[in-house]
Amino acid sequence: MKKTLSAIVLGAFLISFALISCKKNSDPAPDNQNNIVANFYSTSLSGFGSHGGFPSGNAFALPHNIKLVGHMTGGIPGKFPGFKISKTIENIPSSLPKSIFTEYGLGTYVNIYMKLYNTSTSSYKLIIPEGVIMCDSFPNDTTVYDSTQTGIIIQPDTIDFPPTDTLSICLKSFCLNLHHAIPSAQTIYRFAVITNNESLHRVVTILRNKKTLADHVSEIQSILWDITDGAGLTQADIDMMNSWQ
Repeated sequence: MKKTLSAIVLGAFLISFALISCKKNSDPAPDNQNNIVANFYSTSLSGFGSHGGFPSGNAFALPHNIKLVGHMTGGIPGKFPGFKISKTIENIPSSLPKSIFTEYGLGTYVNIYMKLYNTSTSSYKLIIPEGVIMCDSFPNDTTVYDSTQTGIIIQPDTIDFPPTDTLSICLKSFCLNLHHAIPSAQTIYRFAVITNNESLHRVVTILRNKKTLADHVSEIQSILWDITDGAGLTQADIDMMNSWQ
């Protein structure tokens, strides 16, 4: 009887030890997860500035109930003084009537126009997150074939759809190719990715909850061109963004 009881106690101890050991082995998982997140970001400038290739990141697409009617097209946004760009480009007039489109977000030269249809019989809130990249419809954003500017969404855009309704919208975005052409109404665009470029990610993270960005449009554009066409994101850029309200 004593031997049987000892065997039971010993068995219970071994089971408990095994469970504790398994728990200890699983504890490092959060650190591994953090490493995965940290290693996700890239220094790739593919598709930005004068670099060929396609922007890197996670693919972004509209939800299944929001349908694009026709195409997403560019449109010259008119004069935006104060940027590091030629006077010729600054003074090109708008090529699309703005009255029929509702504008969302902030941006400079890359305005993307589209009609979106909510197929649902319920209202729907569409959120286009910060970091979304929009580029033209060429398979690759190579400098050989693509000379049109790529855009980035800096803060989330929230679009409220009534049930089974179509909205005409303009997503304003910032330019990521200083020396490329402003998109025209003949340029067909698409959603590409949510960027994983570490510098761009840092910019949108700092600016996520800022309330006064409309007062700093030219500074934001200059910072983005520092990343895509210049020497990179500087500490001065970071300090300036952090100082904004």
